[in-house]
Amino acid sequence: LQLHQTERARKLLHATQEVTDVISSSVTAEQVIAGVKQVLGELYPRCAIYLAPYNERTGRFDLPPEVGSHVIHANGDPDCFLCQLAKESLRTGKNQVRFKRHTSRKDDSRPLQPGNRASLGATLVSGGDNGNGRLLGVLMLESPQKDAFDGDDRAIIYNVARQVLIALGRLEQEAVALVEAESR
Repeated sequence: LQLHQTERARKLLHATQEVTDVISSSVTAEQVIAGVKQVLGELYPRCAIYLAPYNERTGRFDLPPEVGSHVIHANGDPDCFLCQLAKESLRTGKNQVRFKRHTSRKDDSRPLQPGNRASLGATLVSGGDNGNGRLLGVLMLESPQKDAFDGDDRAIIYNVARQVLIALGRLEQEAVALVEAESR
């Protein structure tokens, strides 16, 4: 995904570099999550930002208490934006990136928080480009402004989600290597 050449796009690209720097210096998954949320919080100050792991055993995302825990399986909420996004990743085994302007129509998908009018989400799927990946989590932004996101934001979230996946994979490999080294 490419960005349009605007001042805003340059800011978004700079934020992507900041995310890269934060991730490369992180030594735990918690540091990755905190660093990404901090950079995105500066870029999107009026947005709620969720970087939530997915628990395969329970079929739930671990979201903040004010949002609750969303169940993503056969009887998940068909009207929830996050549920729709996650179900598509579970069905295809691929990363998904979507943004949505929420309306008050009855048939529209709902944001996680009432009052938010736009959602932008990217699933974190290991091996998610080849169609047989595992859903690991979601990176999601919500805004009270209905026109808060555009194609440039979609590109940024996609790139940030891929960086998070790479960082988490690196941390997992380092943990495995450490356990193997200690067992020798």
